[in-house]
Amino acid sequence: MSKTRRYGFIDDMRGLVVVMMALGHSSYYFHSMWKSLDYTDPFFDNLSQFLIRFQGYLCAPGFLILAGAMVWLSFFRSRARGLSAGAIRMKFIKRGLFLILVQMTWVNASWSGFRSFRLFHMGIISCIGISVILLSLIVAFRWQMRLAIGMAITAALPVLINIPYDMDHTLQQALAQTWVDAGKFNVYPVLPWFALAALGSVIGEAWFVRWKEKAALYTLAVAVAALLLGTMLRVREGYGTTFSCDAVGTYSFYLIQKYPPNVVHNLWAFGGINLWMSFLVGVGPRIEGLLRPLKVYGSVPLFFYMLHIPILAIFAKRLGFFYRQGGTGAVFLGWIGLLLIMYPLCKAYGALRSRTTNPIVRML
Repeated sequence: MSKTRRYGFIDDMRGLVVVMMALGHSSYYFHSMWKSLDYTDPFFDNLSQFLIRFQGYLCAPGFLILAGAMVWLSFFRSRARGLSAGAIRMKFIKRGLFLILVQMTWVNASWSGFRSFRLFHMGIISCIGISVILLSLIVAFRWQMRLAIGMAITAALPVLINIPYDMDHTLQQALAQTWVDAGKFNVYPVLPWFALAALGSVIGEAWFVRWKEKAALYTLAVAVAALLLGTMLRVREGYGTTFSCDAVGTYSFYLIQKYPPNVVHNLWAFGGINLWMSFLVGVGPRIEGLLRPLKVYGSVPLFFYMLHIPILAIFAKRLGFFYRQGGTGAVFLGWIGLLLIMYPLCKAYGALRSRTTNPIVRML
């Protein structure tokens, strides 16, 4: 395994994830339906908004799966340079704590355009941070053990979500929603998403070391297997499906629970991310020029995340430009405008990060 090689398909995939995420967030700020719709409700009777919402279901899983892959790669590259396992784990713990701090300060405040501060709230960035810390404890395990951990947690989700707690008890609510349930304290509980990160560390080891020139084909096989397994569960409306459905292909068939994610959600998400990854690994090198914007966004995904939300929030919510007044057209105009703004900013920040040794700049 190369100690210095940068894997272009990882930047491509991260870029694709943040571009998809930006579309969903543009909808959140510009589409009029959000005046009355609960964002945790997966149902949409409008096809265009259903598709926008549904494609965004891949974003959080993409972040966690890729985080798992990169934790594995970073750990074994660092070991190859002679660093001790303890020193590397400490680096990951610091990284995780930094992400939790970013969530509780900058990210929480950015959703309102910095109009209000909500310190005691967890979200996707803090979930990634805690998952990175947990991954540091198991990253040296054999891939079979990490696979078993990820699959066991996923299989246990229907049991875990039924653990009772008092919603009015602050400490119980915080503990339950930090780890298992979704609610006003946290919509991204750690365990279901950490399971995807653990699986990401397994598939990452395969991408970087084991599969080599057959990575695209084998990744496609994994994607198909995960999608088929999730679909079998959904058709049977059995274990881990949460919502019933009318028939295959109807809106209700795709009503999979994301907050917190159920078994079908995680299987479809893992399959969907690997489906995209098989394309990027296999075809990406042949269309590298077309994918260059994705590489720019994907080389600094945390910077993109931290900046795109306040740009949307300040423009729409604070300054009042078309805040939840438009339709699908407004959503796409806002999305394209956002990507045009973010492209030179991400390119400049990527160049800055490549030549600096400042630890804060390099962590963003």
